[in-house]
Amino acid sequence: MNCAQGCGCDWDGVEGALKWVSSGQAGVWGINQDGNVYFRENSYNNPRTSGDDWTQTDGTGVQVSVGANMVWLINEEGNIYYRTGISADNPKGDDWIHTDGYNGKQICVDSADNHCWLINDEGKVYFRVGVTLSNPGGDDWEEMDGTLANITVGHSGVWGCNDEGNIYYREGTSVFDGNDPKGSDWTQVEGTLKCVASGNNMVWGVNEDGDVYYRLGIERGTPMGTDWEKIDGCLKQISVDPITNAVWGTNNDDQVFTRKL
Repeated sequence: MNCAQGCGCDWDGVEGALKWVSSGQAGVWGINQDGNVYFRENSYNNPRTSGDDWTQTDGTGVQVSVGANMVWLINEEGNIYYRTGISADNPKGDDWIHTDGYNGKQICVDSADNHCWLINDEGKVYFRVGVTLSNPGGDDWEEMDGTLANITVGHSGVWGCNDEGNIYYREGTSVFDGNDPKGSDWTQVEGTLKCVASGNNMVWGVNEDGDVYYRLGIERGTPMGTDWEKIDGCLKQISVDPITNAVWGTNNDDQVFTRKL
C-alpha cells in the first residue's frame, strides 16, 4: 500500500462492469461496453459514497462527464449531448439534448461551475461558451489553441495529454492561478500520461501501462505542482470530482473502483 499525503489509502471495488466512469456533483455515471448509460443510485450531490446500485438510463454513448447539475455525453458517431432536468428529486434527469459539435472524441465538465471542454476526432480543443449554472448547456463551441487526446477541468485547472502522452497545464485556469475559465497558454509538465483528472488541490493520472499517479504540491505559487507520485492500483481511466475529490476509475477488465480521501 502506498499512501501519499492527501490521496487516500485504499481502492474499493464496486460491482458492475463499465468501460468509462465519471464522478461529479450530479452523481456517478458510467458507460458499459455496449454503450449503455448508467447512473449510480444515491450518488447525486455525494459522489464520495459508493451508492446502492447501477440504474440504466436512456441513450447510448462512448464517454460521459458529470457536472454540477448536468451530464455531457458523446456517442459512437461523435454526436454531443447534455442531460436536462437533473435535480435532487430527479437525479437521472429527463432528456438528452443534441448540441452542435465537431465530431466529439472526449468531453469534460467541471462539476463546480459546469465549464466544459471538448476534444474532437482531429485532436482540436474547444471551450463551451455561455455556460452558467442556469444555462448549463451553453451557447456555442469556441476553438482554442493546441491539440490533445485527453482533457480535464477542475479546481486545479485545465490539464490535458496529447497522443504522445505529453502532459499540459492551461495557464491561468487553476483557482490558484487566476481562475480564468479559458486560460492563456498550454505549458508542458514533466511525465507521460494517457488520462488526467483535475480535482481540488490535486490532479490524478494514468499512463499507458495502467500505472496511477497523483500530483504533489498543487497550491498557490505552484499551480502545476511539483512531482508525480505513483499510487497503488492499475486503471485505464480515472475521474475525480473537484468538490469532494471523490476518485473513480475503471481497469482493463471493466472493473469499477472508487477511492475515498
